[in-house]
Amino acid sequence: MLYLLVLLGLASGSMFVADTSDDEIYGTDEADDIDANAGDDTSYGADGADQILGNDGNDYIFGGADDDTLSGNNGDDFIAGDDGDDSILAGAGDDMGTGGEGNDTISAFAGANIFSGGLGDDSLSDGAGDSVLHGDDWDGLVGGADTLDGGRGDDTLFGGAGADELDGGTGNDLVDGGTGDDLIEGGTGDDEVLGDSGDDTMIGGTGFDELHGGAGNDLIFNSDHGRLFGDEGADLLVGVGPGELLASGGDDVNDDDQIIDEEQSQSGMFFDGGDGFNQIFASDAGNSTILGGDDFDRIYVAGGTGNFVDAGTGSDSNDDIIDYGETTIYSGDGLDFYSLAADQTNLVSTLQDIDLEEDAIIILIDQSEIDLQPDRDDIIYGIDATGEYNTLSYTHTNGFVEVVAHIPTSIGTAEDIQNNLVIDFWPASIENPDSDLASAIASFTRPDVTVT
Repeated sequence: MLYLLVLLGLASGSMFVADTSDDEIYGTDEADDIDANAGDDTSYGADGADQILGNDGNDYIFGGADDDTLSGNNGDDFIAGDDGDDSILAGAGDDMGTGGEGNDTISAFAGANIFSGGLGDDSLSDGAGDSVLHGDDWDGLVGGADTLDGGRGDDTLFGGAGADELDGGTGNDLVDGGTGDDLIEGGTGDDEVLGDSGDDTMIGGTGFDELHGGAGNDLIFNSDHGRLFGDEGADLLVGVGPGELLASGGDDVNDDDQIIDEEQSQSGMFFDGGDGFNQIFASDAGNSTILGGDDFDRIYVAGGTGNFVDAGTGSDSNDDIIDYGETTIYSGDGLDFYSLAADQTNLVSTLQDIDLEEDAIIILIDQSEIDLQPDRDDIIYGIDATGEYNTLSYTHTNGFVEVVAHIPTSIGTAEDIQNNLVIDFWPASIENPDSDLASAIASFTRPDVTVT
């Protein structure tokens, strides 16, 4: 049986305790203190800064105007703060509700809870349950700067509109920042983190995480296993643990991304620059696979062995590659710039594995060998830290090749040159001449070369 209770003339600061039946309780315009007790009760706070405790049973609790403190306690409760800066404690059970207007604080404990902060700058936190928390109204169109903490459990967090801070906590969480410039942490566990629109800062945390920057210029950092996606915008991707770093899935030429592998001891990283201008920095751990993608890329390999670099395809794919390791390089189309440095043994292995499809500029530190393809214009710089620079230029029917090398004063004749094949830069020589070569002219002027 449902009992209707209207509190009349209750003095401010007094406490009303209902019986154990199913009650409908209406407060006054004063600051009411209501304990609904046992039973499935419905309590309304009305005006005033009310304190309402649902206690046992499955209760409905409405705060009304002013700054209310609403506690569900035991049972599966629905709690709504309405106006004011409210404090909501969900308690045990599977609870749901909303903070309403105002800057609200919502704390859920055990159970699978569903809460939204509503309007205002809200703070929502979950305990051990698998809960769904939304910083704003469920449409996510209007909202404030909210703070969400998933706590323990496998939670789903939505920041909504505004510049929000989200932390998945422990467990395997789905964390979506929504619109606005958000700070998002996956926490411990295997998390999926979505930046959505806005310039977001995203941190993967411990576990195998998948992070998507979405639209906007995002900073994406992962300290453990995982996959990082820059998506749209000019993003910075930093991976410390093993995993995959993928800059962009779109075709926006303004997507200028930077991808950095910070882990010096972790090999086997995968980088995909996608479309747009990308800067990719791989550590010296080795066995890295780097795909530059379309458009201009700058790729830096700190060292290690077993690396593979594909600079990308397309007529607009003009790339810079700076390599200090033992790397297989596929240049793709376009004009490519290579600065390759290592000890002599590694460098020989590196250069033997370069496949140049179009025009290239190559800078070598120490001597080694390289195999070029015909029908391109190639410029090759051989540099030694203790020597001078000299220039050899020649013309042939398949294009123009300029070789700039550390060489002695005698460099040889046309019989040392064959199309685009350069064997050794100490001294520089080109073997097996082509009969169509017209001349070989050696000069000894220092070229304008910048090595970075």
